[in-house]
Amino acid sequence: MLTYSLGSATWTQNPATVGNLSSTSGASVTYTAPDRADTPTVTITATGGGCSATITLTIVEPSNIRIDRRPGTLGNHTQGSASVGFIGDIFFLPADVSFENCSYLEDEVDAVGTGCFQQYYATNHVGHHPNTSPIPIGPPVSDTSGSKVNGFDKIAASGSSCDGGWSWSIPWRFQVGSGTSKVFRTVDQVVSINAAGRAEISKAGGSNASNRNDATEVDPLF
Repeated sequence: MLTYSLGSATWTQNPATVGNLSSTSGASVTYTAPDRADTPTVTITATGGGCSATITLTIVEPSNIRIDRRPGTLGNHTQGSASVGFIGDIFFLPADVSFENCSYLEDEVDAVGTGCFQQYYATNHVGHHPNTSPIPIGPPVSDTSGSKVNGFDKIAASGSSCDGGWSWSIPWRFQVGSGTSKVFRTVDQVVSINAAGRAEISKAGGSNASNRNDATEVDPLF
């Protein structure tokens, strides 16, 4: 919302077609930005009481995400197996922009294996089973946090105790309202396991590791 301190004003924007003002007159108006940053800035001018004031707004699309392991949560490991996981909180970046009222989707993609898992994933289509409906993004938690997703990511894997691993290179999409979605980032979800049964998993900065003989722990959110 934009407010003119001298009272009622006439409001204009340039370019006129980039987003829209809720009104062209009044003491306060709301500017709704477009869902693309094809035109990166818009200038809004308020004129009234013999004066005018101008503000230039920058339109920013999401550029990245960060995943933090949710504090106080358990992993996803069964004693005696090469298994690992964690619950991740998702934050949309850049951190100084609010993406509240946006939503996101992950595309499905097949895993690619390495080492002892290379042949299996080369001959089998193994996806990561993303949600099929857009997930809403909330406001930033702080000035440096990024916009926090209204939900969490369940990130887990298990496999044979051998030297290898696999990964998914996942396209992430954002959209505003019911508008067209756009891929803005590819996020790698990476799993590695060794012959001793140690399993590690990571995604967008969040990670966890478990050894085969670690005690069983499965967070209730899984």
